Amino acid sequence: MKKYSLLAFFLISFSTIKAFAPVNFLSPYDPLWQPYHTHVCGFDFSLGIESGSKGSSSDIKGNRQTLLGVYNPTQSIIPMLENPQGSVASAGASAILMGFMTAGGPFTDDGTRGNVRMFATFKETNINLNGGYTFNISGLPGYFTLNLYLPIKDMRVSDFMFQDLTQSNFMSELAMQAFIRDLANQAQQLGGLSLDNWHEAGLGDVVLLLEWSTKIMPSYGKLRVITPYLRFGVSMPTGESVDINKMLSMPLGNGGPVGLPLAAGFDFEFAGHLRAGVYAEVLYLFDHTHERRLKTAVTQTEPLLLNRGNATKNFGSTWIFEAYAEAFKLWRGFSAKLAWQYVHHDDDKLFTKDAAFSNDIINTANSLKDWTMHNLMLQGTYDFSKEFDQTWLTPYIGIFYKFGVGGQGIIDNNTVGGMLGVGF
Repeated sequence: MKKYSLLAFFLISFSTIKAFAPVNFLSPYDPLWQPYHTHVCGFDFSLGIESGSKGSSSDIKGNRQTLLGVYNPTQSIIPMLENPQGSVASAGASAILMGFMTAGGPFTDDGTRGNVRMFATFKETNINLNGGYTFNISGLPGYFTLNLYLPIKDMRVSDFMFQDLTQSNFMSELAMQAFIRDLANQAQQLGGLSLDNWHEAGLGDVVLLLEWSTKIMPSYGKLRVITPYLRFGVSMPTGESVDINKMLSMPLGNGGPVGLPLAAGFDFEFAGHLRAGVYAEVLYLFDHTHERRLKTAVTQTEPLLLNRGNATKNFGSTWIFEAYAEAFKLWRGFSAKLAWQYVHHDDDKLFTKDAAFSNDIINTANSLKDWTMHNLMLQGTYDFSKEFDQTWLTPYIGIFYKFGVGGQGIIDNNTVGGMLGVGF
């Protein structure tokens, strides 16, 4: 029987370069997709798919919001126009603010005045191609597996619309309502920012991963086999980055930096067709300098930012913890798995390369704060090793449903997917 590598996709996966939010798709090398280690040398290839959509998000406090309310429940027009720098049409922004002031009546943000609530729908479909080779090295214990993951991603944000919350009690509010009715055109003219629906498809971040594993046969109780394993790899920035001139744009990978995943896990096989496992991973991303949308006032809201400037992002680490229980080979090659996953990403930090911006102000962005997610996955698989026992091929198929069961600062999709693999 061969060892298969049937794995998921890099999303965002948990994308740590954020356009307006990370999403909870599995990474291409997540062990929740892998069958049990069998330690047989040879090749394996697989194709997998994961798809989901969502019209809401879990904000930085864990409350349910609209998709674009993940960092701020509403977008505030008045601070958006304040302290224009760099790319923003300064005279135009200042003139609009002055128009609000001179129209008559209050012109400050009271929570509704000059506020809009934005709506949209997010959808993603990932196809992952994986090829691997398992081998041993004379004199060294265990087995090594070298895997290459090629994720192909299709992502879109559609059905964009917004609701003006401004009342009609004062002339200043009427002036703001007129501005908001023309918001898409104004954002384009003042900051070169498009509010159009967005769609992108292409290659995500390619991942090369080396895994070592071995088997330990304990001589007590119902525990039959312990399989420890270690993983180290590199994520290469081959995916399309965020288009900062499109408010709804998202990266197809990590958006520019090279990543280094380091992980360890244990699988346990018990008598009675039962297995369980635990897994821990840390993903480190190198600093990355890029032109970004930056805040020029503490009260500005995301993602409606007009100002652009160069800044270096120092990424927080992403910590992933998983556990599963599996009833394997319940009937011939059929197995059923229940898995839990927790992900925590530490705070990011920006360092401006442009004297027009303040590090203190740009780092008040809620998108830089830590985020978390919880996922619960149900999976059914079938191993055809019995049916193909007399051949050199061993196919494997599976389907799953993954529930996004909470978190902070994320788009927590429910996703469905499947995989097809073959080892030889």
